Amino acid sequence: MVEGRDLALKAKQLDPENPGIYFVIGAYAGSHDDYEGARRAAETRLSLEPKNPSAYSNLAVMFIHGGAPRRAIELLTQAINRDPKQVNDRVLSDMGRAYFMLGDNDAAIDWYRKSLEKNPTFAFSRALLAMAHANKGENAEARQGGGVAPGESKLQIVTD
Repeated sequence: MVEGRDLALKAKQLDPENPGIYFVIGAYAGSHDDYEGARRAAETRLSLEPKNPSAYSNLAVMFIHGGAPRRAIELLTQAINRDPKQVNDRVLSDMGRAYFMLGDNDAAIDWYRKSLEKNPTFAFSRALLAMAHANKGENAEARQGGGVAPGESKLQIVTD
């Protein structure tokens, strides 16, 4: 990671308008608990790529980590609106996380289910879906992520 950060900083000296650089700088900062630095890098990237849905979702994650779910929802909504036909499972899951942080379990459940429709093997969404159901006091089957009995798994491992 250090080497990647160092290369990104060198690239920044050559071309500070390259938005990809700020993704790398932000990833390094976030992985070293520098969420303020990660947020600044994500803001810079968004300023350079205002039409890129990924730039919005990247910044939204920084606000989730920073405890500002309402701002994250605004940014994620903008990301979705930029390319509604190509929304990925992580964006949908992050929207669920923001609503989960606000205590809106019903909205969180809806977003986690959308994420799992895109990617049924996304374990993070499945776990958070179960937590949102549990927060509502729903039964074990619901907490398993909808229709998975305790001890069962819908996850299939494919080997070559």
